[in-house]
Amino acid sequence: MTTVLPLRALNRATLARQRLLARGTTLADVLAGVGGLQAQAPFPPFVGLWSRVADFASDHLRAALDARAVVRATLQRATLHVVTADDFVRFRAALQPVLTRAWMSASRGRAAAIDLEALVREAKARLRAGACTAAALRDHLGALHPGLDPQVLSLAVRHELPMVQTPGRGAWSFPASPAFADAEAWLGRPLGGDRDLAPLLRRYLEAFGPATVADFQTWSGVRGARPLFEGLRPELEVIRDEHGRELFDVEGAPRPDVDTPAPPRFVPDWDNLLLAHDDRTRIIPPEHRPTIFFSAQRVRATVLVDGFAAAVWDIERSRDAVVLVVRPLAPMSGRARNDVADEGARLLAFTDPGARTRDVRFDAAP
Repeated sequence: MTTVLPLRALNRATLARQRLLARGTTLADVLAGVGGLQAQAPFPPFVGLWSRVADFASDHLRAALDARAVVRATLQRATLHVVTADDFVRFRAALQPVLTRAWMSASRGRAAAIDLEALVREAKARLRAGACTAAALRDHLGALHPGLDPQVLSLAVRHELPMVQTPGRGAWSFPASPAFADAEAWLGRPLGGDRDLAPLLRRYLEAFGPATVADFQTWSGVRGARPLFEGLRPELEVIRDEHGRELFDVEGAPRPDVDTPAPPRFVPDWDNLLLAHDDRTRIIPPEHRPTIFFSAQRVRATVLVDGFAAAVWDIERSRDAVVLVVRPLAPMSGRARNDVADEGARLLAFTDPGARTRDVRFDAAP
């Protein structure tokens, strides 16, 4: 008989795997276990790890980046992620078709004249002289190919040549215009060339399952993944949700009881928790989605209450004072507000330890 999981069971399973029911113990284990963290901006991965790793300090991630055990690079969905170096080496080749499709689509037909192999060789030669910004790499390639669009040349190289962003000295490790380095040179080892997607699928299910084919495609950017699932069907557990949709999972992955307490958690902008499923109702009530997905370029930071997105948040800073502004999306009980305020105060102690005053304020919904 096929197991049927209600929405709340899917919620608790996902939270457990994302270390949002109970925090994990080490940065490396958590970062690998949650499938990496989206890093469109430098700040969110620090908050994402703080919410997931016990006793996490910002120096922990900065040190891992400096030691080249963790990298910030373009991966699934052709977006920036913070991942372990081991995962980057292991999965980068498998995601190459996703990256190629992304830049080819953005080039709008201007890529036909590019000799891609020669362009990648030229970019690697430039990076051997030292890391450089995207603008500097664009200008260098444009000078070599005056008849071609330098923006398209830069876009092609940034998706075809495995590169990582090099950390700087700022509070959140990366400046607004970070430098890029050749990934193999930066890590001192070759990248894997295996394009088999099966290990990536298993990692996804370990981090976000149980999930549908469409869910995996949404998280990874991979298209046409149904044959991949069918090939692995004998190795996977197949269950269904309340709507009869087929879900896949790895054997032995956590599925806590639906009554397992879910403490308040602050989830940063663009967190994969909000982006890793085609059907996002396991975390985001449908009525709140338009507020959280503010625009194509903005996914708001959220507060989880009882496991579901119940508020959005941001931080206001002025001189040496800082205020965490929480905007509930629906009426919130007094107890829940107190619990959120307590967790928010701990978050501010992490993000702004030097502030003279720190406060948590509840405002009306946006």
